[in-house]
Parts: sequence; C-alpha cells; structure tokens
Amino acid sequence: TAFVLVGATACSSGDDGDEPANPTPTQPEEYTRIPLTVEVEEQPVIDAATAREGMTRTDITYLHNLAEFSMDFYRTVDIKGHYAFSKKNNQWTTGTDDQEWPTAGTYPFCFYAYTNTGSDDPFHGGSDPYISVSVEENAFKQKDVLVAKSAEFSGPQKSPVRLTFDHICAAVGFTIKMTENLANKLNGAALYVKDIQLRAIARSGDYHFDGRWTDVSNDSTYYTLTYSNAMQVYVEQQAMKDTQGNDFYLFMIPQKTTAVLKVSYKIGDLSGNDSYTDTYITGINIDWKKGYRYFIDINLGTANISVP
Repeated sequence: TAFVLVGATACSSGDDGDEPANPTPTQPEEYTRIPLTVEVEEQPVIDAATAREGMTRTDITYLHNLAEFSMDFYRTVDIKGHYAFSKKNNQWTTGTDDQEWPTAGTYPFCFYAYTNTGSDDPFHGGSDPYISVSVEENAFKQKDVLVAKSAEFSGPQKSPVRLTFDHICAAVGFTIKMTENLANKLNGAALYVKDIQLRAIARSGDYHFDGRWTDVSNDSTYYTLTYSNAMQVYVEQQAMKDTQGNDFYLFMIPQKTTAVLKVSYKIGDLSGNDSYTDTYITGINIDWKKGYRYFIDINLGTANISVP
C-alpha cells in the first residue's frame, strides 16, 4: 500500500537553533490506520401466507447459528478487498492484523457480506454485484444463506459497519401424520417412515444484492432425509426432526416448479420387526420465495399406503 508523505524543509539561519535538520514527516489523517469493526443484526424469517394458525414452532431465525461470514468491497478490478469474520468472545473479528479500513483512493464503495454459499470464491463485483450459491445436497448438513449490504462509504469511519442480514433462501419444513382410517386398518401395527425424498429441485443460482435471483439451475437434485432408526408415524401431526432432534428445514433456492415427493415407509410391530415396505410418490406444486418459511404436510392414508 502506497502512503503519501508530507515533508518539511528546515531553513538555516546560520546558527545551531533547536530545530532538527531533518524533521520527521507527518502523515495525513486520512491515511491513519483505523480499525474496522462491524455491528450485526438479522431480519426474522416470515411465515408463508399458507402457514396454519395455532401451530407454534421454534423460530428458525437463529437456527443456523450465525458464527462467521465473509465481507467484500469492490470498486474496480484492481481496487477490492476481502474480510473473513468470525465471532470470538462475543466480538466479530478477522483474527488478523489487517482488520482495518482500506486506505484513501479506494473509495467510494459498499461492503457486501454473505454466509454459507457453498461455492468457492462466490463474490462477483462490478456494477451489479452478486454471489454464486450452491445448496448442499446432504439435507442434514444444509445451512441458511444470509446476505447484507452496507451503506456507501466515502472514507474510513471510526464507527462500526452496520450489517443487517437477510435470508435469501426459502426454509422448507415437513410435517407428517396418518389418518384415523389408516390407523384402524393397521390394527395395532406400527407405521414408520424410513426416508423422505424431494426431487426435481434446482440447487444453484446467482443472488444479486438488489434482491434478484438469476441463472437458477435447471439440473434437478434429490434431497433425502434418511432416518437410521426410522420415524414412527401417528395420527397426531408431528414435525420432521433433524439428527439432533430439532425441527428440520431444507434451505432452498426460491423457485416455482412441480417437485416430486417420495416417502419410503415400512409397517411392522412395535418391536420394529418389518412385515412390509413400500414407497409413496406424488407431485407437489411449489412456489418458494426468499425469506419465507413453508411446510410440506404429508398426510398418509388408505389411499396412498398399502396395508397387506
């Protein structure tokens, strides 16, 4: 980094005087190294209009446990920078000596922050900045993707960079139950779900910081929730759980399409001994928007479950 130094010339009066012959140059204030700090907030997830009344759930706003994020600035191809923040002792830090504001000559610019993109080198600067996002195929390892854009800065600031993160994916949960008729037909046998698979879902795209998604992939991906011990289904509706027993959500790229839902199940006694296994497949229409939470209700009955 180049620094502009301002020097002073000492005038000689013929005597020794107190002023040194070569005074130390001073540095303009705008080049003083100023630590860069951030202040983070997060917008809540909004329930979709179709959400059922009277159902209370743990709010998933902080389910992903925001603990780190990347932050870039970009003015030209040669004037850009990247920071990687993580939270330590309740403070956001890069853990390096370069956590400071860029020097003069790089302004004006905005900071662009993002998490969990699933892509290498995801940020693309320019007049229309965006990030490339690829959703993790392992459903239980998915994390929410959040982004934030700062105000425009004309120079270093002594106050923190304020970042308000928004959710750019749709959070998709599942509920499952069986009908009274199916329970009666089972006649005491237990119904278990072995896995649930959501097919024909786009998994990658570009998110622009003005709120648009573009280049959403046409290649379809299978997202499978597999339960090692199977999950018993009851007449009462219950939420699908992750491996830690929390309500489970897929974090999906917003899209409007017809997906395929496949449910693999087994019927057995309460000791877990199988007597019959099969699958149930159906098409579902989806219209997911960023920042919203949706539920896919799986209602198993005699019309779609074969009872031997």
